Amino acid sequence: MNHPKKLAVSFVLTIAALPGCESTPPVAVAPTGDVPNPPMPMVSSDALPTAAAVPSATATAVPPSNPPPPEQAPTLPPAPTGSGWQITANPNGTCTAYAIVHCPVSKSGVPMMCNPPPPHAVQCPRDAGP
Repeated sequence: MNHPKKLAVSFVLTIAALPGCESTPPVAVAPTGDVPNPPMPMVSSDALPTAAAVPSATATAVPPSNPPPPEQAPTLPPAPTGSGWQITANPNGTCTAYAIVHCPVSKSGVPMMCNPPPPHAVQCPRDAGP
């Protein structure tokens, strides 16, 4: 027996619990004898410290500086070994490693696209020369 499928629909209803605006004006309160913020007492200028007595924040602060340069240049990873890599010596004395990748060929003989790793700088092997 084939029953028709029923679609269950859910609804979300949001109701605000408090009104957005108050309809009655605020009630004024008569001031009492206590003053919440009493005025500051007057201080004579003789009681204030002089500029020479107060240390300057800029005079004692150490100016910001960059970190010192590294003592040695970062070392490059060693040249990979194995038949899957080609190491090329560059004219400037550095070496670059290229992965040897053979991309697959489709049934029709068209080479398929592949994504080999990018070449990267490596330490030059002892037998590499510019």
